[in-house]
Amino acid sequence: MKKNNNFATSTDERDTKRQQYIDSLTSKLNEWDEDLEALEIKMNKRIDKVKKTYRENLAELKARRERMSDKLSTLEESSEEAFGPIKKDLEALWKDTKRGLKNMREQMK
Repeated sequence: MKKNNNFATSTDERDTKRQQYIDSLTSKLNEWDEDLEALEIKMNKRIDKVKKTYRENLAELKARRERMSDKLSTLEESSEEAFGPIKKDLEALWKDTKRGLKNMREQMK
């Protein structure tokens, strides 16, 4: 009785195709992992940059608030003649601070 070699060859071919498919998908998944890792690194850099910007903006707003407090103290201790110029400074500082706070809030949306 003769053995059927076609069956063995067919099975080997299927196994080879199966393994090639598995290898191909594994390779694609590995590439995808690399792409995802690269995206995560980029995202983290951007997050760090945004955090830095917000911290700087917040520090500036706090500094403006401190200047306003100092000006208010100066106004409380000043004479009636100094009221006009100090008031003008306070109003300009208030306007700038308010605009900066509004801009920061809009950026946070």
